[in-house]
Amino acid sequence: MKFNIFASKASNLFAENKILKLTLVGLFMSQIFLGFFVYGAVQYKTTVLIPYGVAEYVEITRGIPDENYTRMRIRDTVSLALTYSPATARRQFNELLAFYAPEEFPAASAFWFNHAKRIEEVKSSSVFEVQNMKPDTKNGLFEVTGRRLQYIDDQKVEEQRRTYLVRYQYRYGRYTLISIEEKVR
Repeated sequence: MKFNIFASKASNLFAENKILKLTLVGLFMSQIFLGFFVYGAVQYKTTVLIPYGVAEYVEITRGIPDENYTRMRIRDTVSLALTYSPATARRQFNELLAFYAPEEFPAASAFWFNHAKRIEEVKSSSVFEVQNMKPDTKNGLFEVTGRRLQYIDDQKVEEQRRTYLVRYQYRYGRYTLISIEEKVR
């Protein structure tokens, strides 16, 4: 048996094994490196939506829409709550209740249905013109200022500048209303 040939083949195999191990470690390290980049890309991805009836686009980052979308939602909820007539109050308040958070729904539905009953009995109407919206996105709050006109039987009863605090949250990317209350000065 020629021991020199066997020894050189064995040393060749050991060298080849070291190269394969080095390549495997290199591939493993590159996968870890790429994993961090993919994780970072997923965390900072942005989804652009163009909702029906909206001329602007909406960006959603980390499950939270941008301020333009929130302004649109706040404007819709304030309009449903503060602009009504005896003929539309119940329907509007039903639509408004769809925005409420589940834990706030029982108290809100009792309040809005009692309010609708009073509106129908007194035959009052209300118009609220939004003039300014000041966001506090960290606390989930919008301060909405505007002019409110109230009528009873087509007679103007009151015209005042009012400020309302609208509390909201985003749950799983969905806008939920917590409360609408008049700001006491």
